[in-house]
Amino acid sequence: MTLIYIYYIKLFIAPQWWLEPFIGIRVDLILYPVWLAIISMSKNKKYFYTITTIDKYFIFFVCWLLISIALNTKNELSMQHATQYILWLLMYKLFQATVTDFESLKKAVTAMCAVVFLLVIEGIQHKLSFDGLGWAGQGLGWVQKEVLAQGGTGRTRWVSIFDGPGVFCIAYTTALPFVMRYMFIPTSKYIKILSTALSIAFLIAIYFTGSRGGFLATVSILTLFIMYKSNISISKLLIISAVLVVLFSLAPSHLTNVKDSSNSAQHRVDMWGKGADMFRYHPVLGVGRGNYKSYSYLLIAHNSMIEIMAETGFPGVFFWVALIYLAFKGLYLAHKNEDKRDNKMFITSIAISLAGYLVSSIFVTAEFETMYMLIAFAAIASANEHKTLVFSAMEKIYLAGFIIFLYLFIRLFVGMYFG
Repeated sequence: MTLIYIYYIKLFIAPQWWLEPFIGIRVDLILYPVWLAIISMSKNKKYFYTITTIDKYFIFFVCWLLISIALNTKNELSMQHATQYILWLLMYKLFQATVTDFESLKKAVTAMCAVVFLLVIEGIQHKLSFDGLGWAGQGLGWVQKEVLAQGGTGRTRWVSIFDGPGVFCIAYTTALPFVMRYMFIPTSKYIKILSTALSIAFLIAIYFTGSRGGFLATVSILTLFIMYKSNISISKLLIISAVLVVLFSLAPSHLTNVKDSSNSAQHRVDMWGKGADMFRYHPVLGVGRGNYKSYSYLLIAHNSMIEIMAETGFPGVFFWVALIYLAFKGLYLAHKNEDKRDNKMFITSIAISLAGYLVSSIFVTAEFETMYMLIAFAAIASANEHKTLVFSAMEKIYLAGFIIFLYLFIRLFVGMYFG
């Protein structure tokens, strides 16, 4: 477990980006070989070499991504992506070989939440600091001119993959469901009070990022918890939807506007349209991972699925969607077959965290290892189900139809938005 703790520090705190004497050290190129060597000499190596259904689709996705890169124009970013996905697949399998039972998975997730909470403290202090600088000496992020004119300040951000407010918020929303879950299970009042206090701190930190995607992800997380706890009916769902509409209308304009004076939202939608065009003209291989900006001439997609679709073509996005689908299916089966109430809620928290991540990925390209860490959690929690998990031909047809529907919807939405 020690190596997992080091991994969390490398991922979230990222001292190699800002803290002497660690600056510039390729921690991943040290950590993963050591981790792999330890696993290869342990009795848990069988978990590393066992390939389940969900593992296969992760491997299929990475292999197709590498083929797409090899057969398209390559640049420095393309090669960086190739290395990253291989390391992320390795990380995914190393997690499976290190955390082999439910109780150790809970400890691993609790450790992740503890590390992320340090960033909650950092984010709140950063926003309230007199000099506008965070722990790593980073300034506040971009914000609309209207906010500054009204006396507001910039949005909080961190370093490494979290150097933008939108992606920084993902660190918070990834951990939030695991912190909140104690509010929904039988436990001592002290733990419930602590869970509530920590959740409030997370919500404040999320608000300070000023992220549209983070705002929607948070609302989605809260809604899913309420729906799960309430065994929601259609009538209750309609009431909750009405409440969400009200909350959305009361939120600050920079979180809710679909068009703004700085053209932030407009640029995003334009990039979605560019991604749909890339998919239309390069449906099999895509344009190659890392080449989105070369074809859009401005920005990346700011939407994970559109970027994967455009850069890896139909096979790539199919494997990617299948990987996510199988993660949720495994969690559903694990929840269905679990007897302990606490374990059921923990499984639900993994599903809600992954769902919140996907909501965030609508507004930012969230193709980071945090997502594949969550999928590793899902695979571990549903290990028994994944050994015999069936991915039927009909399910594959439905997923293919879903992808085609989303592609057509994107084209329609972009056309209506600018029409």
